[in-house]
Amino acid sequence: MNRQIALNVNLLKKKGTPNLDIFIHWAITGGRFIVILTETIALAAFLYRFSLDRQIVDLHDQINAKETIVAALKDQEVSYRELQQRILQTKQLSANVSFSTDLFTKITHLAQS
Repeated sequence: MNRQIALNVNLLKKKGTPNLDIFIHWAITGGRFIVILTETIALAAFLYRFSLDRQIVDLHDQINAKETIVAALKDQEVSYRELQQRILQTKQLSANVSFSTDLFTKITHLAQS
């Protein structure tokens, strides 16, 4: 015959000091809340980190796309800067030429007088 013996282990005695029993019950309940709160914070941090990683990947993609555009327009930018430099030199020469022309005109007028 097989008889099963059921053992009942109760760490919280009903007899004895009720203050200790209340404290242990309160500590266990508080511990559960602390564990749940900690797990909730950890999950929120994980989800926030996941969203930040997604934003970083999106920003890198945008940077790569803009780098491609800048690289494609590099030759045009160099040409534009060279043209601007030539225009500046032309303005400076034009100012020098007009100064020289005015000088020769004044000398001619003085010579004729």
